[in-house]
Amino acid sequence: MGDFMLTKPSESSSPRREGARTLATRPLSLPKSALPDEERGFVVVRPGDTLVSLAYAHLGDGGRWREIWSLNRDFVPNPRTILPGQTLRLPETGEPAVSQAQRAPDPESPYRLYVVRSMDSLSWIAKRELGAGSRWREIWLLNRDQLPSPNLLSPGLTLRIPVDESPAVEAPSEAVGETGASEERGTTVPEVMSLDERRARDVRERWGSILERAASELSLPVDVCAALCMSEHRHEGFERDGELRVRFERKIFAGRTGKWIGNLHRDPSDERRALSEALVHDEQSAYASLAMGGAGLMGYRARQMGYESPRAMWEAMGESEATQIESLLRLLASSAGLAEAARAQGWIVLGRQVGLLLGSRAGRAIELERYARIFKRLASSES
Repeated sequence: MGDFMLTKPSESSSPRREGARTLATRPLSLPKSALPDEERGFVVVRPGDTLVSLAYAHLGDGGRWREIWSLNRDFVPNPRTILPGQTLRLPETGEPAVSQAQRAPDPESPYRLYVVRSMDSLSWIAKRELGAGSRWREIWLLNRDQLPSPNLLSPGLTLRIPVDESPAVEAPSEAVGETGASEERGTTVPEVMSLDERRARDVRERWGSILERAASELSLPVDVCAALCMSEHRHEGFERDGELRVRFERKIFAGRTGKWIGNLHRDPSDERRALSEALVHDEQSAYASLAMGGAGLMGYRARQMGYESPRAMWEAMGESEATQIESLLRLLASSAGLAEAARAQGWIVLGRQVGLLLGSRAGRAIELERYARIFKRLASSES
């Protein structure tokens, strides 16, 4: 046998190491200038991206997100669900326009820009940026081209905010900071609010008149009505496309008709498809099996809310979110035990009675008491 010698392969002679090193240094995506012409109309989704934010970044107008969606509907069935790493086709608009949020503000412009964040509402933005939550309509009217409904606010959307020339709220001259030095006059005192306080203020500004009217008609305390609204109207009453928020409960429909209709509850299109299929078999039972609006009120309780039929309830609740709030309060007041507990503010009994109508949920009594206390304190401080 011939002589041979074992040698330790160097890193440069190892194809596996060389391949790993090459892969590690390879860029994840080519710069835009290096892409072929036919690939410049594409964008790779990054974490946190939405169709609205992509439309702003690449088309200069968030309202054009539908154009991106229409080009990619084959593999993006739900416009609210895009995944990091997906490659989306963009409309042919030449070089991407600079988004409004990236443009330098024009000193002579009648508005400034604000990027919507999670948990924002128009009333909260108006309170923070303009000093009064009641001015949310000014923001909405200035952005109706991209915000057809005030309930369709989504994180990443860039809003135009009116330029407010009114003076900032001045701190009292005798205010003393933590260091003992008096605060300078003319500085704005930031208002720190908890999430529950923000929600209570939003409910008061949006539904205050409705709550007062309903409380008077139903002989219930206003703060209890507000607490019930905050606790049970937990979602927006309409979808992003402006359609009524619904959930088709297949078990209820099967129990009424013996017909089983599949529904995966993945997105609004699933609910509407299931409803359309159910309407073919039994219209009355189909609407009776719907949970409608932000509180998920069931159609089979339509008469308790004063509607002639589940279909009439579906039509009425699709008109406005105010109707949904009134329907919720009418349903709750239809229970004698609940109304009595609400007037006496017996929170444990009240939470149990609400559970009988809307489904049991842990901690509801404590939540109702907290919401009522916050709303009452807020109302007294603003009166």
